[in-house]
Amino acid sequence: MKIENKVNTTILSINTAFYDTSVGLFHNNCFFENTKMSDYNHEKNILQLIKDILKKKNIKINDLNIISFVNGPGNFTGLRIGANVAQGLSIPYNIPIVGISTFDILADQIWEKYKIKKISIYIYINDKNLYCADSDRIYNKRYYIKNLKLSSIKQICEENNTLKKKKYIAIFGKNFLKKNKKQYLYTIEIKKINMKNLINLTKIDKKNKNNLLNDNIQLNYLNNLK
Repeated sequence: MKIENKVNTTILSINTAFYDTSVGLFHNNCFFENTKMSDYNHEKNILQLIKDILKKKNIKINDLNIISFVNGPGNFTGLRIGANVAQGLSIPYNIPIVGISTFDILADQIWEKYKIKKISIYIYINDKNLYCADSDRIYNKRYYIKNLKLSSIKQICEENNTLKKKKYIAIFGKNFLKKNKKQYLYTIEIKKINMKNLINLTKIDKKNKNNLLNDNIQLNYLNNLK
């Protein structure tokens, strides 16, 4: 993936929303990433991953122009760890921080690979429930995320059984529709959050001064994610 627009910006991005612990770094127009399989135990890995990636590129915390983190939907404890780390790094040096939605990142990944403008995104919670949203790519290289809701797998399957025209959906997590071959339904499976897309969205929000936070951090939790 190509990082959008060359600018003299150093960005640190943090993802602790799901299973893996990941940090991304954008510096001198290059992207770097550290990821560790954590099984939700982010507190054991996140600070060391940040320390290692910054040390490897000889970057200090006060060299960062902005810090971003995934603000959900995601695991309750994981989101709090990511937000607390971002805030803890930013406050001493007055570094702007920005929270990026899981749906925004997944939608950006879909556009990068498939160039689909309208798609429904389902985040698998457990064998009964999903977190759902509809996405339209309409402005400023971003998707408009709408109709966010918690829904049952049964309800979603019933809705998709009545389709009369083509519909694209993306599933993050377990593919509950894997065995269903509906005439009008086109399914995309997403295995992980791509840190490059998180970096790109951070750059867009920084440029447009969108969603820049100080003390007002809002997180979107998923229950029973494991």
